[in-house]
Amino acid sequence: MSDYVNDKVIEVLQKAHAAGIPLGGICTGAYALLAAKLLDGYRRTLHWEDMSPVN
Repeated sequence: MSDYVNDKVIEVLQKAHAAGIPLGGICTGAYALLAAKLLDGYRRTLHWEDMSPVN
């Protein structure tokens, strides 16, 4: 986790999700959704700079 994606952020996102609030994220927001396990089962995109090198 980081200074921006911490336990409190994860808790807020999970509560919002449980309340039925639509969520989306770009940049660090996507990492927060991932950390909160809210992207499981969804298709998503990844910036090419974050991809592992392909041999």
